[in-house]
Amino acid sequence: MGNSEGRKALIVDDEADLRLVLGEFLRQGGGTVLEAEDGDDALWLAISKHPDVIILDVMMREREDGFGVYRELREDRRTAHIPVIFLTAFNELELGIPHTGATVAERFGVPEPEAFVNKPFDMEEVRAALAGIFGE
Repeated sequence: MGNSEGRKALIVDDEADLRLVLGEFLRQGGGTVLEAEDGDDALWLAISKHPDVIILDVMMREREDGFGVYRELREDRRTAHIPVIFLTAFNELELGIPHTGATVAERFGVPEPEAFVNKPFDMEEVRAALAGIFGE
């Protein structure tokens, strides 16, 4: 995981190819990788496996998008402390949620995620987000 050897990451994305590529990158850096393709699996893994970081896609096709998963993570005392990196195709996400102008904190009443990485991304963006979270 870059300089985050020994850390455990949970990748949440409904695109298997993205999970594969991102997971391989993190494993090459010495990290352990958990994968979830939907919100239900993500919540279960976050509670039961205690990842050090969650990389969460904003737009998923299942019952709950990344915003809903994020809200549930932040509201649960067992997962509220886990840093989250949002993966998003919305370049304006850091400035406001599309179509509403509200920030994540304003819309859901929870803290902002620790980092945003815009799709398409290169691995240096992911490495920089992780370094910012873990102070490396």
